[in-house]
Amino acid sequence: MVKNKSRVLSPWLLALGSDSLPPKIIVKQSTYHLQRVFKHDFWAASGLYSNDSSQVVLKIYRRHDLLGRWLAKREISFYRCLQDLPGIARFLGTFGRNGFVHSYIAGQDLLEYPKDRIPDDFFDQLVDLMRAIHLRGISYVDANKRDNVIVGLDSRPYLIDFQISWRPKPGGLSRRVLLFMQRMDMYHLFKHKSRLRPDLMKPQEWHLRRNPGLSLKLHRLIAVPFRRFRRTTLRRLLKSTQLKNPQPPSANPGTADDRCH
Repeated sequence: MVKNKSRVLSPWLLALGSDSLPPKIIVKQSTYHLQRVFKHDFWAASGLYSNDSSQVVLKIYRRHDLLGRWLAKREISFYRCLQDLPGIARFLGTFGRNGFVHSYIAGQDLLEYPKDRIPDDFFDQLVDLMRAIHLRGISYVDANKRDNVIVGLDSRPYLIDFQISWRPKPGGLSRRVLLFMQRMDMYHLFKHKSRLRPDLMKPQEWHLRRNPGLSLKLHRLIAVPFRRFRRTTLRRLLKSTQLKNPQPPSANPGTADDRCH
């Protein structure tokens, strides 16, 4: 007889503990039912909800601590700040104290989308979107992930997941750090473009792609291996747990606020 060596992950290592996402939620007086869980890790749980007319995404950060509340408030602030930009999901309101709901962007991410079908103007539109985000004093930070870039059904680019985006207070050293982080955002966009549509690369884009600077090289040397180790460790832990399905009460999210503050 072979013993099962899988371990049960302690509930505190999951954002919702031993719970799962609610089976249904109410958004602006419409009921949505859970269709798919995108993820449930230490930081947050997120899932796709739908009804007969539309689809939305619910994201809940760690439920029972101040960290989750702070992270939710932080990401909500980015969505509110960027609501008037094309390529950003519509913020639909808060969900409790640690969650929020936004519209679902139908399409495929750049990991899955066939590169021979990427429109000629796709990356130009993506660069325009990123520059508009930068003008709000924000660095997206997570542009290295192709799965954060969605090719919508309209063939236009969309950015999702502002969990680790950054907006410092103006002035001082933070301004220099912000400019560096924004440079990294652009570097990653041109990296994706050079791999997927090298025929469209411009001379100045090749220059940044080939000359990322010493700071980015240090980032590769230290941050990338650490991130891989962290993800691999968490992935192994999460394989040993199964989400339960209790029936928590649904909530009615608040209204959106499109001000950048």
